[in-house]
Amino acid sequence: MQRSEANSEGATSPSWGCLRDNRWASPWTGMSWRKLHSPMLFQWGKALQRQPQHWPEGCTPSDPDMTRRIEQWRASLLSSQDTVSRTDLGAGSRAHKRTDHDGKDVRRVAELAQNSLTPLADVQSLVRWLRTVRPEGRFLELGTSLGVTTAHLA
Repeated sequence: MQRSEANSEGATSPSWGCLRDNRWASPWTGMSWRKLHSPMLFQWGKALQRQPQHWPEGCTPSDPDMTRRIEQWRASLLSSQDTVSRTDLGAGSRAHKRTDHDGKDVRRVAELAQNSLTPLADVQSLVRWLRTVRPEGRFLELGTSLGVTTAHLA
């Protein structure tokens, strides 16, 4: 496989991820987490992997009951017909341009959830990474729109 083939459109597919971490293919792709030399960065890279056999020692999955309840809440948000009115003080949304007569952004909760919620696999990786980092005291999570990611982190 040549480097140009590795950077093609297929490089983002799930099957490519398995090949990318393969010890025989990674020298050509240059993307393996196994090449991190710093012990701290290596542990962080292990925590972000999908396969449990790569996770650091003591890194356990989240509580299944709590995950199930949060995912039920996520499903209810994705099917909600409620609307919220908000004032965007930033650059604005590329996903949504509709405003009401006051100049405020009016969106359905389902639209907001569909465009802003982090996928479950990414949230679980973030939780594993934070358990590996073990922040002492408090930390601030920015960018919360509906609080689903924060619920997983709690």
